[in-house]
Amino acid sequence: MEFFETNVETILIEYLSKNIECTKLKDFMIGTRSLLFQLTLMGEEAGNSDIMKREIQYIRDFLKVNVFNTTIKSETGQVLTGALAGIRSKVTLMNLGGNMISFFRDVFQGFEENFMRTVTKLNTDIDAKTLS
Repeated sequence: MEFFETNVETILIEYLSKNIECTKLKDFMIGTRSLLFQLTLMGEEAGNSDIMKREIQYIRDFLKVNVFNTTIKSETGQVLTGALAGIRSKVTLMNLGGNMISFFRDVFQGFEENFMRTVTKLNTDIDAKTLS
């Protein structure tokens, strides 16, 4: 029964988190629309509409990438990125995994760090009651 209760709690927390996120995003989008409108008016009023159009395009591209999680790459750029992704992953794997000296160094360095943390924890053994 505890497993089901944990899942209900997780679902409730995720729902509340998404609800807050959507509410804040709605407020953000209203502010963004007013900002874009203000930039359009400033461009027309001051006579520098080309500069403001570039600023507006930058903000729209920023929103596409960071808020709506879409790409702004062209079709050829997407094809090229897809083709080079395989080569890039293999080169990265060769640089990281193919270097045996780094492999042994990282293993022993990780072991040493974990060992020292364990020894430090045993020697200091601080908990919440000690701090209050």
